[in-house]
Amino acid sequence: MFGEVIVPRYTFVTVVYEDDYQAMALQACTMHMFLPLELVECIIIIDNSSEQQNIFNVDTVLPHYGSLGPCVTVIRRRDLTPINIVGWRAQQLLKLEVAKRISTERYVVLDAKNHLCYPVPSDFFERPDGTLKTFLEDYTLHPMRKTLENTLSFWALDPKLIVAFPPTHTPFCFDREKVLDMLRFIERKGRPFSSVFLEEGLTEFFTYSGYLIKSGVRIDYQATKTGGVWDTDSDDVDVRRQLRYNRVQRRPFFSVHRRAIPLLSATAKRLLLEFWQERGIPEEVMPFTGSSCC
Repeated sequence: MFGEVIVPRYTFVTVVYEDDYQAMALQACTMHMFLPLELVECIIIIDNSSEQQNIFNVDTVLPHYGSLGPCVTVIRRRDLTPINIVGWRAQQLLKLEVAKRISTERYVVLDAKNHLCYPVPSDFFERPDGTLKTFLEDYTLHPMRKTLENTLSFWALDPKLIVAFPPTHTPFCFDREKVLDMLRFIERKGRPFSSVFLEEGLTEFFTYSGYLIKSGVRIDYQATKTGGVWDTDSDDVDVRRQLRYNRVQRRPFFSVHRRAIPLLSATAKRLLLEFWQERGIPEEVMPFTGSSCC
């Protein structure tokens, strides 16, 4: 029908390991609350646990997904890559290798630290014409500067891009076919992508963004930056600023890094709890309860 708006459907992917299990209840619950069902084709949880006896038990979080529960599936690390590594490097690799198992045109990668607090608009990840949306950051003084410089060298891109390059954190929307094209391009000389990725010291978001820029793919860089609480900026002032900005912008996603939680003051915890309660999130899925604020 003329004028009909086609709502894109996505696969949502979260890579988890042992320290992330508790945070998944908050993510699952808020996806059910704020992620419209019509945007969801599939939810994949990639289990990156280090020990066989510690594998992720999806039954512990499945009830929190509510109506999204039938969309959830779990994939073990060994089913995506033969590389026998765990931890952060494996997590990065898995976010790209999973493209081989996805049927939707686009997939959104989350970390366990991400949760939702406002409804996700249908044009949050891409424009109506299909142009992907993101934003740019200055990496001049960023801890990831050396990694980005390495990526720019790998793709033979202008070193000046270090002052304005796409983000290196989640949520992050990938074009599945572009990821697969990148994997094939890197493997054209006969080396497996996983080997090149690890040996060259690449990272998932920088490598993918570099490939898009190298390929001349059109991107909308005017997206709203997501926020959160990190171990490097977890004092009361930082928490107040992030929550204030989130309320004003009504940003759908928010993050609380697990390493930040032990550093939060009683005041910072209270501020977060009040925000979650304001958004109607049940206390049972929060990473800390009201009693921990006293």
